[in-house]
Amino acid sequence: MQVYIIGILYIIISVLHNDIVFSQTTPAYTLFEMCSSFQPLGAGARATGRGGAFLSNADDATAASWNPGSLILVKRKYEFSIVKSFIHRFENITFSKNPESSGMNSVNYDDVNFASVTYPFIAMNRNMVISLSYQKLYDFNRQWDLIFKDNSKIYSFNRKIKMAQQGIISSIGLSYCFQLDSKLSTGITINIFDNKLSKNRWEQVSIKDITTKRFDGYNKKTHKIETESFEFKGYNINIGLC
Repeated sequence: MQVYIIGILYIIISVLHNDIVFSQTTPAYTLFEMCSSFQPLGAGARATGRGGAFLSNADDATAASWNPGSLILVKRKYEFSIVKSFIHRFENITFSKNPESSGMNSVNYDDVNFASVTYPFIAMNRNMVISLSYQKLYDFNRQWDLIFKDNSKIYSFNRKIKMAQQGIISSIGLSYCFQLDSKLSTGITINIFDNKLSKNRWEQVSIKDITTKRFDGYNKKTHKIETESFEFKGYNINIGLC
């Protein structure tokens, strides 16, 4: 048995420069909610670099993600692929009412972006391919560190807030591709989203330290931690032609 191993190093540098301006009339901390938008991730450096053009001639194992019909172009007897990703995301946040909270916030991390085992074979005088794959589809990682101050002659009210969000949506894919004729093939990928099989979970953590002081000597310090967890479950089907 001859096994071919392909190692793919894929570095994604995601630079998100967001200028976020909050209302002058409403305190910024009452509007803030940690809800990072879906950050979609493509599979493979070649595919991401070529964009939609890769759909018609995806000739490696990442075709299971982009166009399962193109799996027929995989010619190696066995193919094992793994894609590694590194992400650096930073955000420039601006608060018009509370400028003390303005500034840069960033996160850095790396993870497996895509992995698969692909097996081309011949049956009933037709070329066929089966594939088992893992793909990281959406990313939720984000972190903000904020300070809000509200001071007057009779009181001071200071908040230090750290909000972090971490997690991903990923899938386990089962793919099958077969040749219809010498120039046309079709394929199907069933993607399963289940936290028991691969990570489909994200968590939001809010840590608040609040200090209140009044002119009459009243002092109060509050430390509060809030955590919310979410899970996603489902499936989808991709069908492609090549």
